[in-house]
Amino acid sequence: MNHFFTPGTGVHYFNYRGKFVKLERNREKSLIHKDGVRKPFETVTLTTYGIFGRSKPAEFWHSFLASATQEGLSTLKTGLVVYQAIGPEWKRLGNPRKKRPLESVILEGNTLENLFDDVVEFLASEQWYTDRGIPYRRGYLFYGPPGTGKSSFISALAGRLGYSICMLSLSERTLDDLRLNYLINNMPPKSFLLLEDVDAAFAPRDPETPTQQKMYEGLSRVTLSGLLNALDGVASSEERLIFMTTNYKDRLDSALIRPGRVDVQHYFGYCTPEMIQLLFMRFYYPKKVEDIDPKQALAIKQKELLELAKNFSNAVLSLKKNISPAQIQKHLINYKDDTQAAIESVEEIK
Repeated sequence: MNHFFTPGTGVHYFNYRGKFVKLERNREKSLIHKDGVRKPFETVTLTTYGIFGRSKPAEFWHSFLASATQEGLSTLKTGLVVYQAIGPEWKRLGNPRKKRPLESVILEGNTLENLFDDVVEFLASEQWYTDRGIPYRRGYLFYGPPGTGKSSFISALAGRLGYSICMLSLSERTLDDLRLNYLINNMPPKSFLLLEDVDAAFAPRDPETPTQQKMYEGLSRVTLSGLLNALDGVASSEERLIFMTTNYKDRLDSALIRPGRVDVQHYFGYCTPEMIQLLFMRFYYPKKVEDIDPKQALAIKQKELLELAKNFSNAVLSLKKNISPAQIQKHLINYKDDTQAAIESVEEIK
């Protein structure tokens, strides 16, 4: 098993099993080339003193590495790890986030179950792909208005399956084709690749107006052909799941979303009456029976709560405008302890 250390540069001290350990990380000015990408040359030195008696240095360090590994694995089991591309490497973005229950993402009809089943089936089909000489990767395109659950579903899905997420912004000014190819083909194991707002990275092949052409100038040094080559060149024994999101599917080049690069396309839309009711029920129905306050038991019985949910849905629909799940959630948070106020103040939803 590999062990990775990511302290800041300089000297650090910490205590392990009653022994002080000195950690020194040095980053040289010179660069080394790896797969065509320049990376700084670094060294990490661990030093400790006073290991006597039956305790041998090798045993001490084996124990240290085993403990560090176990702690890291325990963290991964309880939290969602998100990576971000920094330079030519994937860097963990803060501490692991608390996993969001997949059931907390409210989507239309059987969308959640169908997408989940599709991913699970793919993960169980590695041998099938291998036997037929088909690249073991699957691409998903989620499109629709902002706040409709595209990124939320991906995060909850990763948490449920024990995967991490590698977030990559194609519109980053420092990103070029070479670095893009390196990053995509050197992702941490058991990771989803998430390309958000993929439409914002490229200018259309035939801009309709000079103003449109100027709007896209300087956004990124990544080219469409560079992205296509990176996606098609994913050559790894590990599975690869690639998720792309966009608010504007019509702006995407057809070459990017052809079968083989994008296997599943799904539209995430505004709230339906059923979705509004489910969001309301999830906010106000207690997780456990013992959570019910006896004084308010009648007010939160499931039957009566369902009636309140219908009233809330009707009130929202009376606004006669498109409402996203994110807008509903924001409103309900403001009235998390008062169901009636949430219903009576739907005009505040913006």
